[in-house]
Amino acid sequence: MSTTLAGLQRLGARLAGCSAPGDVAEVAASELAALPGVRSAELTDGAQAGAAPARVASTDDAAAAERRELRDADDRLLGVLVVRWTRPAEAEAAGALDVAAHLVQSALRALAPTLERTAASPRDRELQALTGAMTETLDFSQIFERVSRVVRLRLRAHTVSVFETDGERIRLLRTDLATTGDGRQLSLPLDDLPLDEHAGRLLDRVTAAGAVLAVADWPALRPLELRPSDAVLAAAHRLEDGARVLLLAGVDAPERLGAADVAYLEELARLTALALRNARLYEDARVGAERDPLTGLKNRRVFWSELRTELDGPSTHTALALLDLDDFKAVNDSHGHAVGDAVLEHVTHRLVRVVRHTDLLYRLGGDEFAVVMPGADHGAAHDVIARATTALTHSRITLPTPSLSAGVAAAPEAGTTAEALYTAADEALYEAKARKGEGGGRVVAAVSR
Repeated sequence: MSTTLAGLQRLGARLAGCSAPGDVAEVAASELAALPGVRSAELTDGAQAGAAPARVASTDDAAAAERRELRDADDRLLGVLVVRWTRPAEAEAAGALDVAAHLVQSALRALAPTLERTAASPRDRELQALTGAMTETLDFSQIFERVSRVVRLRLRAHTVSVFETDGERIRLLRTDLATTGDGRQLSLPLDDLPLDEHAGRLLDRVTAAGAVLAVADWPALRPLELRPSDAVLAAAHRLEDGARVLLLAGVDAPERLGAADVAYLEELARLTALALRNARLYEDARVGAERDPLTGLKNRRVFWSELRTELDGPSTHTALALLDLDDFKAVNDSHGHAVGDAVLEHVTHRLVRVVRHTDLLYRLGGDEFAVVMPGADHGAAHDVIARATTALTHSRITLPTPSLSAGVAAAPEAGTTAEALYTAADEALYEAKARKGEGGGRVVAAVSR
């Protein structure tokens, strides 16, 4: 786990224990200041925040300060979070700040009702607890389980489901049914379905009214095995990207539902949508920390972690191949970096198709790739590299196709630690690069012993 992601989890855990806005401000300042690239952080309350711009010049030699307004459900300003960077913020850092801002905002929202009134109804307490839970976990499945429990309890619902729609297609994200009516397992999320006429009308009504009662007569509900005459109470909340999250409760006695029930589901839909957004921001930050943005392959940091894990595992053999494109610099120099990037994406596509399903593929940087092959000896590893050679040699593309050099080392013969195995494979790669023109071959796989 990266330092940034670990810091976000620690922030959420500490915010869950805060009992006053001052505690939230202290925790936010200390935990955010500990994140990589952050010089300082502060949280001001709504009265002190004013109307400063969202991005302001720093008073010291930092490149800039990022500002996030934190608001309650009625759009009242709760506070402003300001983070000053030691260098211009990169995409991962900016994504981490978005996650942190939502965590702090959720903590402030959880405290606001207790500060405004000493007594709260059971439903108010449930909403407060759910808001607090959003500071403790970024796992959307856990939040949905809590939403499902309170909806079943308070609205006497027999089914609770979450859909997402962009206005053209609709997708079932979560449901508290493990199986369909005929006993088949549900595998979620389900594929998108076109937004049919029934669902479109319901969405328009929900958008206009906030929450509405309807009948289950649209195709997106068929996996839930609801009867077309069954009643559902639906509420929706719009995300920043324009998508709408739809919370549906299948109810047995719709005539017993009142205005308070409708308002309750509306607030739960809002919290569900925010939890989904937080989970996606966290996942984007995690993927950004672990994946190469160009090829989508796992990066060098993950490579070292997973190689060590594999060598510590029960397998008696593990092979490592380091691959390098020959004269790739000439491609960039002659054709430009856009073409070079296209070549790297093409090579990645070919490698993904030829490695075994158990193999682990990485981009270490530049034009260097790595393949960790669990259970493979020198011979099996050589076969994988040979397939890669053939695949690249027979590429039918208009892009320049550099040849490939590879160095292969297998444990335990070449070493039993990640460092020893990497060194052996790297030395073999160096030899392969030196011999790449021998015999007219475009790729030479050198085997370390």
